[in-house]
Amino acid sequence: MSNDTRYEVVVVGAGPGGIAAACCAAESGKSVAVIDENAVAGGQFWRGGLSQYGTRQASQWLKRSQAVSIDWLENARVVALRSPDTLAVCRTDSEDVRTVRFGRLILATGARELFLPFPGWTIPGVTGVGALQALTKSGLDIHGKRVVIAGSGPLLPVVALNLKQYGADVLLVAEQAPEDRVGRFAASVGEQYSTDTWVERVSSNGDGELAVDIRQSGDSIRVQCELLACAYGLVPNSELASLIGCRVRPDATIEVDAQQSTSSAGVYAVGEVTGVGGANAAIMEGQVAGYAASGNTEALEPVLAQRDRVREITERTYAAYALREEIFRLAEDDTIICRCEDVALGSLLSFAAGRTAKLQTRCGMGPCQGRICGPITTRLFGWSSGSVRLPGSPVSLGQLAALGDR
Repeated sequence: MSNDTRYEVVVVGAGPGGIAAACCAAESGKSVAVIDENAVAGGQFWRGGLSQYGTRQASQWLKRSQAVSIDWLENARVVALRSPDTLAVCRTDSEDVRTVRFGRLILATGARELFLPFPGWTIPGVTGVGALQALTKSGLDIHGKRVVIAGSGPLLPVVALNLKQYGADVLLVAEQAPEDRVGRFAASVGEQYSTDTWVERVSSNGDGELAVDIRQSGDSIRVQCELLACAYGLVPNSELASLIGCRVRPDATIEVDAQQSTSSAGVYAVGEVTGVGGANAAIMEGQVAGYAASGNTEALEPVLAQRDRVREITERTYAAYALREEIFRLAEDDTIICRCEDVALGSLLSFAAGRTAKLQTRCGMGPCQGRICGPITTRLFGWSSGSVRLPGSPVSLGQLAALGDR
């Protein structure tokens, strides 16, 4: 892709929603580019593309994307909006900086895992649920490893089954939601799936062995394992939308209308960034946005009703995983909240606002720029995540200098 190229439709994010949007826009006769930070299209749901993710749904959409004219800008991140129709894009594998202009922009930036702190959550051997799955797909050998999966959401049993296929010994899948709401998901995992169950603390003996203290239906148990994967759902990646000026709700989801259009003219949003709903919902929203951005009303009408039906189902499903209050009271005064700057809970208790805490403790000022601890402090203290500053993603000094020259 040459510098300062203009496309009628630009999609940011190559997960299921972004791929569906790009396909529908390209099939509608528009010039289309997709920008994604990974080397291969697929996002978190279809990580690794066709070579590693062989479901019928993934295969259908990935092959469909290869059958149309789409320019792919991989290993790249959007770091700024240079003008109302121009993105500043930096590659992650080189010093290259370029601008990409668009007629319509579709944000399919996905979500990241929500971590909620408990004593020991930052020690080696403790990861996110999706993170352990991604590491395994990238080559981490977990054959024979004893694993505990904990947290909340429909991802837990999916990851459990995936890790078993890689040879892991999954000892327990601890779901904090009650059985009457999510018990139907237990069948896919078997007796390891335990509802009304959550991690209270974890410690290590120093030789790779973890002792996980768990609350299970009112009782306390201890499970010895080598890996603990724990996360409590997802947080939308809406930072780019904030930079552009789209209205973003307090829960970090982007406001959209019936055609997935945001409050910013010509900008659409699809997938987890509009509300966590899984791959099916993201694909339907992607189709709506792709056709709407292309002005293809004939193709748009049938998918609107389908999108609404899928959205209704997913909203009911995810509502079942509402987090219980006990989860927010696990951290102790010495429990780390901001991993980047080593800020513990006790250091934050005297502050009434996140900005003051940031200035006094550097909470949220490390390399991740609050992407991990920001959602934590929002849920523990009710603090606002604050404004998003440029650049929207980490860049090298050379790229920062190049951005300043443009």
